[in-house]
Amino acid sequence: MPRWLVAAVIVAGVVAAGAGGGFVYYRDMSAIRDVEVIVTGARLSDDYLAEIFRNASLTVTIHMQLYNPSGRDISDMGTDFDVDIGSTHVGTAGFSGVDVEARGRANRTMNVTLSLVDVTAGLLDAVKEKQFSITLDGRVRGDVLYGLMTFRQSFTASYAFP
Repeated sequence: MPRWLVAAVIVAGVVAAGAGGGFVYYRDMSAIRDVEVIVTGARLSDDYLAEIFRNASLTVTIHMQLYNPSGRDISDMGTDFDVDIGSTHVGTAGFSGVDVEARGRANRTMNVTLSLVDVTAGLLDAVKEKQFSITLDGRVRGDVLYGLMTFRQSFTASYAFP
């Protein structure tokens, strides 16, 4: 077999492998980019006022839903996010290891402890009366290209206490 033919076959194989890897990366990345993070509910403990006065903190149980509208499964997805009340940063949280099937949903419930040390008196009164909103501002991440790389996508979600 001529050398030029062997070289052509090798080059064609490398190009095909690169194109295939690029296609897989693009599809995985697109699936993660389209994920919707939704806060479906939040709850304060029954003794939340005592926690505020005792610790200057507040534990909120947040119910979240990750929705994958794409036709591709996402494995080992996670999030990290900041929590704000009004424009005041009060905490950070996140989770990992979530698998979301194509066109599927994954629900997560987590307790997030919010530090109220820097919260102003007016905002603290709103928290005491359960008249406030929390906002999650962060990134969702997942493995792409068969776990060789990680892709991150920003999200914002919020929940208003009535």
